[in-house]
This record gives sequence, C-alpha cells and structure tokens, in this order.
Amino acid sequence: MTHTYTTKMIWRSFFCALAATAMLSALNPFQTSGKLVLFQVTYDKNWHFFEIIYFISLGIFGGLFGSLVIKLNMLYVGFRRRHLSENGISEAVILALITSVICYPNPFLRTDMTESMSILFRECGGREEEDFGVCDNDRNWSTINSTLLATIVRTVLLIITYGAQVPAGIFVPSLAIGATFGRLVGTISKMLYQANPSLGIFSECNNDMNCITPGTYALLGSAATLSGVMRIWVTVPIIIFELTGALTYILPTMIVLITTKAISDFLSGGEAGIADQMIKFNQMPVLTREDEHYFNVDISSVMTRDVVVIEEEMLVRDVDSVLLNAHSGYPIVNNREDMKLVGYVDAGILSQSLASIPGLSQQAVLKFSNKRTIFDADAEPDQAEYNLNDTVNDIPMTISPTTSLDVVMKLFKKIGPSVILIAKQGVVEGIVTVKDVLRETEMIKVGNERAISATKASITEDLIDFWNKFKQRLINVQL
Repeated sequence: MTHTYTTKMIWRSFFCALAATAMLSALNPFQTSGKLVLFQVTYDKNWHFFEIIYFISLGIFGGLFGSLVIKLNMLYVGFRRRHLSENGISEAVILALITSVICYPNPFLRTDMTESMSILFRECGGREEEDFGVCDNDRNWSTINSTLLATIVRTVLLIITYGAQVPAGIFVPSLAIGATFGRLVGTISKMLYQANPSLGIFSECNNDMNCITPGTYALLGSAATLSGVMRIWVTVPIIIFELTGALTYILPTMIVLITTKAISDFLSGGEAGIADQMIKFNQMPVLTREDEHYFNVDISSVMTRDVVVIEEEMLVRDVDSVLLNAHSGYPIVNNREDMKLVGYVDAGILSQSLASIPGLSQQAVLKFSNKRTIFDADAEPDQAEYNLNDTVNDIPMTISPTTSLDVVMKLFKKIGPSVILIAKQGVVEGIVTVKDVLRETEMIKVGNERAISATKASITEDLIDFWNKFKQRLINVQL
C-alpha cells in the first residue's frame, strides 16, 4: 500500500464520483430540492472583527478535541484488541443499546446527526418551529445545557465506537460534535452581546440584536473538530465553501484551522490523524512522508532470502502446494537449482486461471513460458500440458542486491509495486515488500534513538566529571 495513483485508478475514481453525483441528484433521497449537499446553508449577515476571539476559541477546542480523541481512541482500540476481539457482535449490541438509552432524552442526540447539523447551522429567521428552540432567546440556557451535554456524550461515544466491528465512520460524528460545541459558543456570544450591547467592542453591531449568527459558529466548530481529528487542513475550507456557497466565511475558517493546527502540533508533535493512526496500529504497510530519511543500507540486508518460487514447468499439485503459502505472488524461475528469473505471477490471477480449466488433473503439467500453448487434445488428462504464459509478468521490477534502501523506498512510493525482486545477473537472490522496508526503517530509527540517548548520557557524564575536577582544582588553589 502506497500513495501511488495510476492514471487508470484516477479515471475510475472520476467516473465513480460522476455516476454517484448523477444518481444522488436524480434520486434526491433527502428531499433537498435538487441540492447535492445534505445541509446546505446560506448566511446573509457578515462576520465582525470582535468575533475573531470566538473563532480562535473554536480552533483551540478543535485542537484539544482532536488530540484527546486520537489518544483515548488508540488506548481503547488496544483494550478492544486484548479483551474484546472475540466478542465483536456483543460489543456492537451493547454499544447500540447504550447509545439509544443515553441519547434519547437529548434532542440533538436523538435526532439524526445530519438533520441535527442542518438545524444547528441554520441562520435564525423562518422555520423556527423545528429548531429545538435554538433560535428562541428565552431558551438560551436550555440550548447551552443541551449542546454541552450533546458534545460531551457524543465525544465519549465516538471514542469507544470508532474501530468497532460494525460499519461506522469518523467524518460525520466529528462534524456533529463541532456543530453542537460551535452552537454553544455562538449562543453564549449572542447572550453576552444582548446583555451589554453598548460596550465599545460591539460598536460594529449598531444595536442590531441579531448582529451575531450562532449558526456560523456551529459551521466553524465542525471545521475545527473535523480538521483536529483527521489532520486535514486544505480540504476543509473547500468543504465549508461548498456547504455555504459563499466566500464570506473562508477567512474565519482559515483562522479556525490555523489555530487548530497550532494546538494539534503543540500537543501531538505533528502526528497524523486518527485514520492514519489506525493504519499504523493495524500495521498496514503504508509509506508516508514521515519515512523519508537517509538510510545507508543495501537492500541485500533487508530482503527475504528464502523465496518461495514456481518453476517454469510444474505439476498442478506442486503449484497448489505453493499457493498454500498465501503470498500475493511468486517469482517464476527455470528451476530451483539455477534460480534464473523467468517472470512473476500474481497468486490471485493464477488461482483464477486454474479454476477456469475444467477437469484439471493434479498430475497435469503447467508451463510458464513464452512458447505457444501446448495442449494435446488426445492426451490423457494426467498427461495434459497447459501453458499459462498469459498470467506471467515477463518484466517484473527487479533491482540489484547493492541498491540502497532509499532508492527502494522511492520505487515503492512513486511506482507502487506490490513486491520488488532482487536479482544478480538474472539469478533470483531475494524479494522485498513494503512490510520488509518498514520493519527495517523502524529498527534503524530505534537504533538511532538509542545511540543518540547513549551519546547524550556520555556527554552529560563527561561534563559532570569535568565540573567536579574543576571544582576540586579551585579548592586546591584556595588552600
């Protein structure tokens, strides 16, 4: 697994997105009058300079929220793997029961998250009968209590549910938590203004009681929590622009995200988002920019030398026994003595080809060569020969054993092969995968950290020894 995207993959992704957009627009499942986004909102009022302090507070919350959720979720995922891995269904049922019981009394938790967000994002004025009282000034304290409780409860549930053995996500729950907290901050700021409209800081409002729009705070809060959890900074302003359809709140969004990033980097040292942390926790082979270091190591010290191969001519039973190793693919060699490279075959493609041959005998001969298909129709089934050259990659990626580890990492990241064969003068000597590279780089990093720690300790001891000798000489001079 790498961050490599082929032209074919990009075109397929584009076609899928285009088809999904057309189908969503045609079906209109959420009755949004043809709009493609579920909670599209429009704001008529502009933001004011004094609100920047509130925007910064939302950014601080986003950074704190993201760091807290990532840290606690990773701890709980470890607990789940140790103690609950064999009780996935029971855990899911219990989580569903707890969620239902806890969330039902609160309107912002009881309602579907997307519908709840559409209410929280809304600018007051019209359709106020369905807004749970968020636009009713007489119920401001009720709104504050409800949104605060919803923020706390949903955060706890997010921590313990993400990673469970049920289809679930992190995107919408993060937005929903940010929306409730943002509406909380917006309601408080509106109450402060309405209680003291004559303060100099509110001079821009010109005694307009609807000067502050709490819905915008919910929108910005969603941006803060989403970026804090996922550690995405460029995409979020685009999402906010698509939701609002206006450039008015792009600058406040950037202020919120800059603050969120600063807090996140300060608390977590620039660690990746929760999705990347989950990938790392599950030990999936992914090369990232964090792995870009200089390693003065040849690939020969990293490669797997005991290579499972398929000979150019083999019986079906022998090929089946090789496929039991459950590797993604196998090098094709002339024979196990010479190990001359012929090509590489993908295990999945080979299995499909074997399954497509009717009445295939275990004693039949399989040939992986450039020759034309050899099949005698009059031969007995046990004597039949099948040429599977069409399943073989004749020019697999091959490098020399003296190739540096840095070059191999670049090949994996930029070209994206599943494996790289190590050969010298056409003779297979080993094979290397992304997992092998990551394992070696991690060992090197740990070794370097230990060496640095040992060096620091040695320097500290030398300085202490020098200081003690210096003090002793001063004492001797005074005497």
